[in-house]
Amino acid sequence: MSEGPKRALLAAPRRFEVTPGPAHSLGPADVRMDVLAVGICGSDLATFRAGDAAPDQVLGHEIVARVSEAGALPVGARVMVRPMRSCGRCWYCAQGSTQLCDRSRELTLSFQRPGGYAEELILRDLEPGDVILLAADVPILDAIWAEPLAVALHCVAALGDTRPGDALLVVGAGPLGLCVIAAAHARHLKVTVVEPRPARHATALAAGAQAVYRPGEPIGAFPWTIVAAGTPAALRLAVESTAPHGHIAVAALGPAPLPPLPHPIEIHGSFGYRTEEFHQAATLINTHAVRLGAAVTRTFPLTGINAAFAYALDDQDAVKVAITPGAAGWPP
Repeated sequence: MSEGPKRALLAAPRRFEVTPGPAHSLGPADVRMDVLAVGICGSDLATFRAGDAAPDQVLGHEIVARVSEAGALPVGARVMVRPMRSCGRCWYCAQGSTQLCDRSRELTLSFQRPGGYAEELILRDLEPGDVILLAADVPILDAIWAEPLAVALHCVAALGDTRPGDALLVVGAGPLGLCVIAAAHARHLKVTVVEPRPARHATALAAGAQAVYRPGEPIGAFPWTIVAAGTPAALRLAVESTAPHGHIAVAALGPAPLPPLPHPIEIHGSFGYRTEEFHQAATLINTHAVRLGAAVTRTFPLTGINAAFAYALDDQDAVKVAITPGAAGWPP
């Protein structure tokens, strides 16, 4: 088999190798795309640090691409790619909980199907809704937020029956926290944020927060809280800052145990997103209701992926980092 476009494979903890991959032909329902940009996700950072990706696993699931060959899509179209795919036939899919699909890991990009840290992406067996056309006036760096924004929309919905004007506390203003802020702002909630890094305060306000505090500053008690940082301190602060009979949704959870509850609180887990929530996220981006591209602090070419991950992990000023594979050209 002849050599194909380059891809990044994790060779060891904190070390990718960028090498040519195999050349692939297309089936009748497949689409070939040039990858324009891929956001680095916290789950990718954890895998990079541990070095535990499977052989030949191409990571990267926050993908914007340009169609280069397909039957069903116009060549040259820019698209937001929905990486979390589902079978549509299992019990969970039948209930509408597509994020819990029995075959999700098998079908989802960057798990058992190749992700976006590559010059080229091939989507096999394209189905309606797997990609959303990107509006002509939407910048690429706004569009890479579609997938984490869908995660945030699902988490806000997991809280329960919030109403416009309700007060919401968001703990953490990293990339996921910014998406939670934007999703809550789109639902007209009044968002207060606690974030330890001063460099992230301005981006939280720009995303829709009304106030941002550092840990330890008095903030009062909230009926609704979302944990968007996977640290023991974040979970503890959320519990301490939620009013009696309030609700906490956990979007990011590390290995820490749940702290003691000072009074009755309902705690909701949140995982992934439903198919329609990705479509909602894409609509918010296409209509400019959510614009988070300015929060991308640096971009790196595919050949600089190791430097990109090191920067995202180690630099206190980093908020969101994106890979812009060279085959597509940059800026697109």
